[in-house]
Amino acid sequence: MAGLGLGPTVNFVISALTLRTGDTTLTFPRFGAWEGTAVVSFSDIVYRKGLASRFEVDYEIGDSVRAHITAQALSQSDYRAVRRNAHRLDETIVEGEEALLVDPVVTENSAEATLGVNEADPFFFDHPVDHLPGMLLLQSAVALHELATGSPVASVSITFPTFAELRTPTRLRATIDGGTSHITIFQAQRAVAEVMAQSAAELLTTCSHD
Repeated sequence: MAGLGLGPTVNFVISALTLRTGDTTLTFPRFGAWEGTAVVSFSDIVYRKGLASRFEVDYEIGDSVRAHITAQALSQSDYRAVRRNAHRLDETIVEGEEALLVDPVVTENSAEATLGVNEADPFFFDHPVDHLPGMLLLQSAVALHELATGSPVASVSITFPTFAELRTPTRLRATIDGGTSHITIFQAQRAVAEVMAQSAAELLTTCSHD
């Protein structure tokens, strides 16, 4: 975060993210970074002990893509305190499932699947982590919505009530109402992410009623 006085060792933790693409499709490369121009603005910054601690950040890409992120910056010591009960992992990289959704089951108004995790995937695991990446959870929810509804996502919101642990069985469960999916991602009986995804037609209807 240029200009905020935060060093390279700070851990950025996202607690909520909303992305609306409308009719625009963002194409991400399998390897390397996405190249484009994003206009980034901070709608709110909370300071703690003189340093930026919590952020509300807005992103604009082109005329239709909009995103909002709620995040916080944690020092190494604060992050270790938050993650003190996390599983201790060695340096082994577990090459797992290539598919995001394993054994999906889709009915008229519901869908379920097991999350497929491949720690050797450079897209989601581009740096060492001690938890499942939030982008992996987000993309798996999008994939479940698109599988269940047969249409691409135009808007998606996700919240992370807690960290999702690595190497722990993870399930997705969705209820489908037309072009809207409400998806819970959980480990055992603990929800690690809550998602609402909407297809373009459903989003248009929702906006027309606002």
